[in-house]
Amino acid sequence: MPELVVTRLTTAPVRASMDLGAGRFSGTQLQGQFIVVAPAVATTILMDGRHGLTAIAIPYRSLLALAGTESGLPQDGDFGPLHTRYNQDCEVARLIGRLWTEAKSEFSHAALYADGALLQLAGALLRLRDRASRNASTVLAPWQAKRATAFLADNLASDVGLCELAATVGLSPYHFARAFKATVGEPPHRYLMTLRVERAKQMLAGTDEPVTTIAHACGFASSQHFAAVFRRLAGVTPTEYRRQARL
Repeated sequence: MPELVVTRLTTAPVRASMDLGAGRFSGTQLQGQFIVVAPAVATTILMDGRHGLTAIAIPYRSLLALAGTESGLPQDGDFGPLHTRYNQDCEVARLIGRLWTEAKSEFSHAALYADGALLQLAGALLRLRDRASRNASTVLAPWQAKRATAFLADNLASDVGLCELAATVGLSPYHFARAFKATVGEPPHRYLMTLRVERAKQMLAGTDEPVTTIAHACGFASSQHFAAVFRRLAGVTPTEYRRQARL
């Protein structure tokens, strides 16, 4: 498994724009703040101007083995909200510096010393993740729910991404997905499928458009995909629904 990477800014504040696999965010990163990149995740990081960084790359499989099964570490290295922002924590900053120093040390027991620091760093990241999750709003505000559902209804035929949808209400994709499900009762993608099927029902009952045309008009990639989703949600095929609606 690839590395979990924790990178701390060591120089003056710098404007940056990033996507660490959980949605784009931007702003000024302050000296001492750090980002967390999960293993095996593609990233986009753009920083304006000269800057200095201290990066710690941790072989994640080795960390899991070192910490043990009862540690509570996520098996995939996903620390949720920590991948959606610049983070600041004195203990994490201290441990990054300590690990950086030990990596260059010739002390005979440096590896053992570093293992202890790695476990402390893992614990600090878990604590920071849990604190961020508790502070996040668990539901959408009424205006956010209205705007998000209206955006989906207005863009049925489009390939709406989670990042784009979350941006309409000013939330990170991570927080939005959780809040949307808590508010609406189902994840954004499933809600979009429900909207598409309801629109398709209207077109099947009220027009003579071919099923293939309706499928594309409602945002389905193919008539086969349309038929499978429609049958799962409506209980019948599109053709059967049209026939029953016109009896």
